[in-house]
Amino acid sequence: MNTKQKTKDQHVVPETYLRNFVKKDQLYAPDISKVKSGLNEFPKRKSPSGICYLKDYYTIKEDYQGHYFNLQGHDSHFVEDDVLTSLENKYPILYELIIIKNRLTSSEAIDLCDFITTLKLRNPYWFENVIKNKIRQWAEEILPELVEEKRRSTSGTSS
Repeated sequence: MNTKQKTKDQHVVPETYLRNFVKKDQLYAPDISKVKSGLNEFPKRKSPSGICYLKDYYTIKEDYQGHYFNLQGHDSHFVEDDVLTSLENKYPILYELIIIKNRLTSSEAIDLCDFITTLKLRNPYWFENVIKNKIRQWAEEILPELVEEKRRSTSGTSS
């Protein structure tokens, strides 16, 4: 039985990335919920662990099982504890390689690209205001291409 405590505060901006903005052990950030409500909110001293997170944001809910990305059979914290943690663990090393050596191997560059891509995809604003609004349009644009490619591959001709 897995007794590891599950992460509830799941960062939409990874802590490992936020640490790059700490200067002399200080990081300042406003309370975004107060800013959104129109209050004059000034940045306060915070730690990377205390900002840019949402409760259970990546937790695989029961209603996702069998519907999205074939997630059935995975632990509810698979995305947070396996997928994102794997990328986050690589980032500090990649960051140092860029700063110190100013060079990455092809494999390291791919890992960095994966990390950067997840920064965008993890953003709740991006998900709510771009992906949800455009997913149908994207599907309608790509579907004819997929159908044509499938037709060509089953008919034995390719171009």
